[in-house]
Amino acid sequence: MAKARRRLAFLLIICLCLGVLYHFTSRDCFRSTLLPTGRVQHVIIISIDALREQDLELLAQLPNIGSLVERGVSAPARCVYPSNTYPSHAAIATGVPPRVHGIVDNMMPQPGKHPFPDWYWWASALKVPAIWAHVKAAGFTTAAILWPVTAGASIDYLVPEIRANDRGESLLLLAMKYGTPILVLRLVLSYGLQVALGRKPSLDDFATYGAATIFRRYRPHLLMLHLNETDFARHRYGPEAPEVVVSLHQQDRRVGEIMKAATAAGIAEKTLFVITGDHGTLSTRYVLNLNAAFKQAGLLTTDAEGHIESWRAYALHSGGTSEVYLSDPKDGDLKKQVSALLAEIASNPNNGVIEVKTGEEAAKQYGASPEPSFYVILSPGWAAGKSLDAPMLETVKGTMGSHGYLPGTPGYRTAFIMCGPGVRPGLRLGEIRLTDEAPTIAYLLGIPMSGVEGRVLEEALVDDISDRSSLSPSR
Repeated sequence: MAKARRRLAFLLIICLCLGVLYHFTSRDCFRSTLLPTGRVQHVIIISIDALREQDLELLAQLPNIGSLVERGVSAPARCVYPSNTYPSHAAIATGVPPRVHGIVDNMMPQPGKHPFPDWYWWASALKVPAIWAHVKAAGFTTAAILWPVTAGASIDYLVPEIRANDRGESLLLLAMKYGTPILVLRLVLSYGLQVALGRKPSLDDFATYGAATIFRRYRPHLLMLHLNETDFARHRYGPEAPEVVVSLHQQDRRVGEIMKAATAAGIAEKTLFVITGDHGTLSTRYVLNLNAAFKQAGLLTTDAEGHIESWRAYALHSGGTSEVYLSDPKDGDLKKQVSALLAEIASNPNNGVIEVKTGEEAAKQYGASPEPSFYVILSPGWAAGKSLDAPMLETVKGTMGSHGYLPGTPGYRTAFIMCGPGVRPGLRLGEIRLTDEAPTIAYLLGIPMSGVEGRVLEEALVDDISDRSSLSPSR
């Protein structure tokens, strides 16, 4: 007990010292006086996780996002594969698919890690520079709040998305270690005061508060914010549940708070606003537990507590996709055994398997990472499960939403909205790709971004932004 008290006292002293240091170092002395040479001087990217193309109709009627739709461009956006949060956000930030940026999926392949595997939290997992690196290399300031794959990134004002996975880890200390420590501490302490004064706590509200605070105080040239509530609602209640509509209204309120921060900073007219989704969501009726089949075939074993003890083949569950890893990818006999088992499972239409691809085939055809040995691609209505002991195929009880499906799946596109200097007003575009976003944003900032597979959305841009009348709404 005494040791725990000494540790707590030490942490409190450290926090107090950091708070004092922050008070004297958090003013304008760290704000860059340089300005980009492109059409815009500041960019705010707000990712609404699980935003769907179908949401654009509702969003156009809401006061804040609706004003951006009216004064800017909107479009359905084609996902990357696998269409999950981390590979999608990496594609948005790098302009390349998982085959190039290296983020295979949300979770890392860590069979037996309990209670769950690590996700690709760390920016070091990226194999190519992200847009924040290009902006910073040009001499401008960057910020990110809960944006995936940013832990440890060279970002000026950073609150990374990360989770305390191991026993005894502190989420606050992890965020300080892999983010901007004094900033993280200040935001946690000041937002905690807001909670004490009666403000309802919410991760998205905290993220919005942090983003608004950073933009008002520091005016970074690039700010990236990730909001999760809509994804949570769609997973739990289904893609079109009333709770999802409530969440979208909440997201509109949060976008309004960021817009107010830009106005308060006096730079709203110089700021590009981007609202983007990362993937769609589809209703789920069945769950396919491949690891249960692997266990039955003797390809993995479990201990007395039901955790993986040893494995030769392991399936990582990722919604509409399951990536299969082999303990020895060079073992030809093992690969043949697993391939035959997967082919047998796929041959039964009740299991909902569209096709099984090797990692190399999925990379070539869908832009996925070649790292897994196999991809098991599921039909809409089916999702990959994690159970080791349940039946291989289970029926979902209640309502549930999933993602991770093939990008071309009908009704599965996400959404994109962009408004600001140089952007055509009131224009609905055809389908874009998530990989088009970073090149377009970099172009508007006047920052070169080479090596991308996306394109600049020239059809969304005005020819001559010196003609300010062309930026007035068209309806």
